[in-house]
Amino acid sequence: FDLVGAEQLKRRLVGTRKWIGAAELYTAFTHRGIPARLIDFPQSGNDPEVVTRWVANYFFPPRATGNAFTALSSVSPIVQTDKPPLILQHQGHSRTIVGIELNRMGVPNLLIFDPGRKIPDSLRAQALSTLPTMQPTSSKSEGNKLKRPQNHEDVDYMSVLRVFRVNLNNLRKRDKYQILAFTLEPPLSNEERSARKIVHSEKVV
Repeated sequence: FDLVGAEQLKRRLVGTRKWIGAAELYTAFTHRGIPARLIDFPQSGNDPEVVTRWVANYFFPPRATGNAFTALSSVSPIVQTDKPPLILQHQGHSRTIVGIELNRMGVPNLLIFDPGRKIPDSLRAQALSTLPTMQPTSSKSEGNKLKRPQNHEDVDYMSVLRVFRVNLNNLRKRDKYQILAFTLEPPLSNEERSARKIVHSEKVV
C-alpha cells in the first residue's frame, strides 16, 4: 500500500515517531478494509469557501433545491448529524473537523480540534465540571456514588466556540488542503483493498 509513503516511513506506521497525515491514515484504514476518500483542494488559498462549501455539503447534503448553507440557515441553531469527523490536512499539519457553523451574517466557520493548540485551563475546568465523577461515601456498604455534574447552563459556550473556530481568513493562510472522509459504507472486499494500494484522490476546484 502507498509505496511512496512506505519508503518515507521505512515501511513502518505503527510505532513510528514521524508525523503522519491524511494519506497515511487513508492507507492504514483502507488496508484494514475501512472505506475512505481523499479529497484535494489545490487552489483553496485563493477561494477557501470551496473547502467550507464541501464540508457543509458533507455534514448536511443539499436537498433537491438550494444548498447546504441555505439548509443550515433555515433550521434550529444546533443540528446534530450521524456523520463522522473529517481530517483536514495542510503542509506539515493535520486537524480534525468536527462541525461547521454559520454566523449571523451567513459566513461559515469550521469547528476544528487542533492537537497543536493548547486548550485554556479555564475552559478545561469548565468542561471537566460537566462530567459526572465518582465520590467516595462514608459507608462501605454504599460504596462510591456518582457526583452530579455542574449545570451545563454555567458553561460559557461562546468562549468554547472561539477556541475551535477556524474562519475563512485563517484558511487563506494555506495554498491547498486535503480532506480524509469516511464513507460509512460496507467493508472493502479483497479486490477493493487491492485497488487502493495505489493512493488516488478526488480533486475539487
